[in-house]
Amino acid sequence: MNCLSCGNQMTDNEVVTHKDRVSYDMCEQCGSLWLDAGELDKLAFQVQGSIEYCEQEKDKEPESRQ
Repeated sequence: MNCLSCGNQMTDNEVVTHKDRVSYDMCEQCGSLWLDAGELDKLAFQVQGSIEYCEQEKDKEPESRQ
């Protein structure tokens, strides 16, 4: 697979967690990662529910830092 960011060939890697095996692609040139659908949830084995979230709109007001 070619990197969507820089176009270089990505390398395929595999991670073994407590419950599953996850394959992901990584670009050694720019550091981009590619996870297929559901793979992020497999990596986050201590999180309940899905952690994959896609935001349609940005917040209208940025959070204030104090």
